[in-house]
Amino acid sequence: MKSPIFCFLLFLALFGSVLYASDAGAPGVRAPGGAVEVPKIEITTAPEASEPLFLIRLIEGFYMEWPETVDQGKNFQAKLGDLRDRSYLHSENIKGRKLEEPLASLYDKFLTMVRAYINSLDDAKFINKKATEGLGWDIAQGMGGIASGAARVFFMGDVIGGYSNATGGASGVFRPGATRTEEKAKALAAIVRQRDENLSNFIGSLQNAAFMLTDKYNWPKGSAGCLAPKEDRAAFQKIVGLYNPAKAREAQVALARFAATAKEQRPNDPLVILWYFDFLPLLKERPPEQMLERAADARRAATLVPAPSIYDGYRAKLLFTAATLTTEAVRKKMASQGETWSTCSDPATAAQAAGLWDACLKLFPRGDPSGEMEEERAWALAACGHYKEALTQAQAVQEKRGANAAFTINLAALQSLSGDLEGACASLKLLFGKYAYPDVLKIKNDPDFQPLRDANIEAYTTLVRPRCTLGIDLGWKTGRTLTLGIGFGTDDVIVTNKSPFPLTHVHVSGHAVDAKGKEAPLDLKTDRLKPGQAYKWEKVFTLSRGEADTQAIKIECDQTAGDAEPASIEFTKL
Repeated sequence: MKSPIFCFLLFLALFGSVLYASDAGAPGVRAPGGAVEVPKIEITTAPEASEPLFLIRLIEGFYMEWPETVDQGKNFQAKLGDLRDRSYLHSENIKGRKLEEPLASLYDKFLTMVRAYINSLDDAKFINKKATEGLGWDIAQGMGGIASGAARVFFMGDVIGGYSNATGGASGVFRPGATRTEEKAKALAAIVRQRDENLSNFIGSLQNAAFMLTDKYNWPKGSAGCLAPKEDRAAFQKIVGLYNPAKAREAQVALARFAATAKEQRPNDPLVILWYFDFLPLLKERPPEQMLERAADARRAATLVPAPSIYDGYRAKLLFTAATLTTEAVRKKMASQGETWSTCSDPATAAQAAGLWDACLKLFPRGDPSGEMEEERAWALAACGHYKEALTQAQAVQEKRGANAAFTINLAALQSLSGDLEGACASLKLLFGKYAYPDVLKIKNDPDFQPLRDANIEAYTTLVRPRCTLGIDLGWKTGRTLTLGIGFGTDDVIVTNKSPFPLTHVHVSGHAVDAKGKEAPLDLKTDRLKPGQAYKWEKVFTLSRGEADTQAIKIECDQTAGDAEPASIEFTKL
């Protein structure tokens, strides 16, 4: 059994791959305020785009998407239903616009075949229900004609035992035990044989139509599909076999090699680039320059999709691929150079990404229910300097996408850059509190938060300054209530991290002065304190009776680096 992605990728393998770059949209230019103008990307159909070629290749895809087994229950039926609906829409489009005759007959033949299978499923479900009620024999005999001749009965859930012999009579019976199991096996084998026969006949008709249209339009040999050499199929099957997280890089190398060899075979076929849509995780591992090349391939492929709006879904997927790779290229380049939105060195490419997301949002037939595209658009707008528009976009999808630390820190940075200082403080409080964000140093060193630091230093400092409690546990006990700095014996020092983030390389220094004026120096260290965690240094010093002055004690750590003051300390009495 092969997964849907396998079937989709395999059908694309039959037809090869072509990767050409395009330059849709004008290059970014500086706009007032330092932002880069977002280009308005319009995808117009290229003169070399061919609707007959597209439709031939599309129905090849339908053929290859056919479910390979019938034991998938509702999934099998749903897949067939999807193929039926799509083939019907294209069939009506072809007839309504009076396109090539071979195309109309191909889609009609495929549609008839799908409907027949779906009807068989419905009948089989009915038979199976009656069989479980003990009426199997009579129902099987009465329904023997549903498969007509050598037709086979499909099953859903429990295997149907109805099976027709070569003369059309129903020989399948619903008996218990081994006999019934044997009949089920016969039924399944017959179903598979008939499926293979029907699909083989269909692909033969498809090949004939492809040859005829190739001659008519003078398409390059093999461009109409069905003619891909066996080595292409074998190569792509190998890539699919490698497609797992453990071998992602190996698959990526094989994929690049396959694309290079297939690139020249079908220069005007946009469907061969749609597999990028499914290999995006691999493509994101490439260097930014290569991702931008692949994004250009997808943009050009979008211009080769025929103009009618019925094909907008294919255009949208190609643009989604281009937008994703462009955005990821900018993000990866920024990360490698330690850049933030306010210091992005390539705002023009970020503006291209924003323009691509705009084009995607216009084209996607079902909109953006998850908010993924709108979120990515917000971050692209931020990288090219449109902070307020980016903030508006991010807030619009906050309910869908905002329940995590990554979104919240981005939102806080945008609020800072846009002048929404109260909002930035609220987001940082949420970041450290609800999401337990650990890296306060990133916030303190991030240029995007400089507006917040400059304009609201007190509120900002309250959020990012480490806070601790410090107590001295007297080693000498009398049974009476003892206060800080009173007692005899060897005393322990306890520090508790009261910050919402971890503290690293904690250093307690300074000294305490007891009532007799004796200084007790401190030089205590620990590597890490989690939020709420306490650390005790035992037998540090001995304080005599009387009040002790502890104001000279200070606590420093990595998180106080660069601060004018050490960590905030609350002294406790133990």
